[in-house]
Amino acid sequence: MTAVLPDHLLVLPRDVTELPEAVALAVRTSGADERCVLWLNDMERYLGPGSLSLHDIRALRRAGTVVLGTMRSRIRKDLPDDELLRIAETFEVPRLWSPDELDRARTELGARGDHRLRLALSQAADFGIAETLATGPQLWQELSRASVVGGNPRGAALVRAAIDLALAGLDDALPVDLLTELHEDYLPGRNKQLIGPEPLEAALVWATSPRDAVTRLLIPEADGFRAFEYLLDAHLREKRPGPGLLPERVWEAALAACSKRHHRFSVAIAAHANTRLDVILRALTPLAEGADVEAMRALGLLTEGHDRKLAAGWLQRAVDAGDVLSLRLMGNHHFRGRSHDAANDWYRRAAEAGDEISQSYFNEPRPLPPPPPSAPPTPDPTKPGAEGDEFEDDEDDGDYGPTPRTLRLLEAAFEILADRAYDAIEMIGDSRVDLGPNHVSVFSDLPVLTWGANTEWRRLMARCFDDLADDIAADRWPQPTCTGEEMAVHLALAEASYMAEDEPELVAEFVKCVPAEQNDYDWGLCLDVFLEDTDVLFLYEPWAQGVEDPDHTVGRMLGVANLEAEDWFTPFREEETRDPERGFRR
Repeated sequence: MTAVLPDHLLVLPRDVTELPEAVALAVRTSGADERCVLWLNDMERYLGPGSLSLHDIRALRRAGTVVLGTMRSRIRKDLPDDELLRIAETFEVPRLWSPDELDRARTELGARGDHRLRLALSQAADFGIAETLATGPQLWQELSRASVVGGNPRGAALVRAAIDLALAGLDDALPVDLLTELHEDYLPGRNKQLIGPEPLEAALVWATSPRDAVTRLLIPEADGFRAFEYLLDAHLREKRPGPGLLPERVWEAALAACSKRHHRFSVAIAAHANTRLDVILRALTPLAEGADVEAMRALGLLTEGHDRKLAAGWLQRAVDAGDVLSLRLMGNHHFRGRSHDAANDWYRRAAEAGDEISQSYFNEPRPLPPPPPSAPPTPDPTKPGAEGDEFEDDEDDGDYGPTPRTLRLLEAAFEILADRAYDAIEMIGDSRVDLGPNHVSVFSDLPVLTWGANTEWRRLMARCFDDLADDIAADRWPQPTCTGEEMAVHLALAEASYMAEDEPELVAEFVKCVPAEQNDYDWGLCLDVFLEDTDVLFLYEPWAQGVEDPDHTVGRMLGVANLEAEDWFTPFREEETRDPERGFRR
């Protein structure tokens, strides 16, 4: 951020309650010719109730504000579907550094001789450079050895209590009174005094003292303390999430400490990660019973894995309260229950109410069925070999695939779509598209996850149509080499089928001088011979939102790949890469 956006103003809300003011400040300041970065460190704290909305994101984008956030992978994995995470552009920062990064670190070590960097390099394959420089593994080892006679058992107990409370969803600074109340449970043995725990004041000094002037086990913040984040990850590497991960007293303390609305959502999500239905209900039911629509929706999402009837009931209450998103979520619920007709009805209701993802579902390119084959004229037996038959006899040529007329019309469809795409780029530039006021040809027909793409991405998509048209012009089948070209095939087949149905005079102009055949315009055959699969169409399915993520359960099960927008133009196979110097037609 400091390298790429050095002149931007940093806007940093301290918690979700300051988010509306931060968004308003960023939009207002950007409107005064000052560019801003809205920085959401530990982004999970800014999701849920009172968080960023799609409306906020659009206002920030129009103002030119950059929104950056961080989130640990374990937290992302445990979160239910979230609208903002779905549209975010994700950059993974691997824990282990690349060989080039390690070489640069060794060069730095040779120049400066820092003992911490030397240690980090020696442990790079096990812990990673960043964690070791932040003394993460060292602190975990120190914590693990502290609960002994003559050690720091009370300090270790305070830290263990803070770790468990954070894993129970209390992500704000923890008051010292709460840690003091709980920590005795973490002292080893029945007789807590046999181990000789140090005084509370000494324990806090030990837990909050920085190591190597970098970080500490408990980080002082506001009026309390927060456990160093690395310790939570290390704890979960030893003990997997589950109903028995946290003591009952911790869950009780977490629920009792929910003094703010967003605390209850955080505890409910933590309970979801540990399959604790009882805690989910206790955290969110008081809000839902108070007519909190977001709580109703969250209960519908978080309880489905435990009780489908209960989940549907909460979603229905959210729908009755006017929540548009819950209309789509109800469709997803019925789809997972294999009630596809009911799911379709809910998606239609969501689309009619303005839900973009459901609208995209009904916007999926679907070629019309081919026209019924016309029977060839009966030959006149008195004129053997007479000319004038409408169809050529292709029974003996051994060819299989689309007819010449089909290919010629498809080539025209690619060319038309390319022209429309380039025209649209000139009109909208980097602006986000949709199916409403910002509808544009071609780009509004793509899946929702591409609607915010920039001009460079859109030019690459336009070139896909041209590349496939060039294949046909060169007497080759238009067989896609990347996801963008696969999508171009689906759009072109739909376009060609509509032309064949609705514009016979235009089609006749395109295919003149090309002999007619019985199986002209067989679009299903084109799908079969041009495409290896139709995975890209999952991006139109409301139930499959997030399938582009490599960690998505359905995506992994089906083996889908290259569906994220930034991967659309990555070649499937190296040997099929198109000439990178071919340029653009416009």
